[in-house]
Amino acid sequence: MDVERILFFDGLGDITFKKSRRAKRLTIRVKSADEVIVTIPWLVNFGKAESFVIEKALWIKSTMLKIAERAGEITQFNELTEFSTSKYELKIERIEGEKIIRKIGNGKILVSIPFTLEVSSKPVQIIIRGAILEAWRKEAKEFLPSRVDYLANQYGFRYNSLSIKNMKSRWGSCTGRNKINLNLHLIRLPQHLSDYIILHELVHTIHKNHGKYFWESLDKLCGDSKAKAKELTKYQLEIW
Repeated sequence: MDVERILFFDGLGDITFKKSRRAKRLTIRVKSADEVIVTIPWLVNFGKAESFVIEKALWIKSTMLKIAERAGEITQFNELTEFSTSKYELKIERIEGEKIIRKIGNGKILVSIPFTLEVSSKPVQIIIRGAILEAWRKEAKEFLPSRVDYLANQYGFRYNSLSIKNMKSRWGSCTGRNKINLNLHLIRLPQHLSDYIILHELVHTIHKNHGKYFWESLDKLCGDSKAKAKELTKYQLEIW
């Protein structure tokens, strides 16, 4: 019997359903802007839980948006900030004019800000963070698809599609239809941990939960998988 499923809902994204022998009622927990967990009492079927999510869809979406807004109020960048990705170095400059200009290329994330705007203002900070994320997304899309294909072919896995997203609380996921989602922040991890996450999701194309057979299969591919999972906790998804 399945005890965990991941289903996709329009407007909400992937939602994880978990059965629990201790749960007395259906509950929905919005952990982040892109992670929702539905806990289901053992004797309640998944269909009822799906209907419950649809019924509460507006509340779920509203809560996700509020969390996303709070998450965007953290780090401050300015002209003296030293920040770089694996391929690009952040440079913030002041210019004449009225519009903020951002360019990614030639090894730089260049953000040109008019003298009339405060660099510390929320709208400007959002644009700077967006430029950095775009650089990471560019790097991730150049590297991750070919790496997923390589590992899938090497170990005989099949998946239906691959998406690369800026996820707030997950490194990756795999839907019931074998659609793999990877966090663009994999590009910040050491190669062996990035490969571990990719293999983790590829194994989910066969084993849909985290039961005994899932971990046995993953161990065969990457050694002590639980040790790698522990090592992964040293890396944060939120970087500002």
